[in-house]
Amino acid sequence: MNLSDEPAQTAFELSALLDHANRESLLRATPLPYRRARRAIGSRLRDAGADIELLDRFLAVPDDAAGRMASSAPTA
Repeated sequence: MNLSDEPAQTAFELSALLDHANRESLLRATPLPYRRARRAIGSRLRDAGADIELLDRFLAVPDDAAGRMASSAPTA
């Protein structure tokens, strides 16, 4: 499937992966779900024909980046 074949479905799937990662990360207090979501999104985009060079940059985010972002988020 090409990204342009069903953009609404692709957007829904990527959003679902991110939403689930966010819930799991908050519930378990770990950045691991963000890493898993990044890997799943990368795989989905690669299968859909995304630009490999850009995708490799996306996947090269350091593993602790999600943890740093989550720990610097304001708390309510």
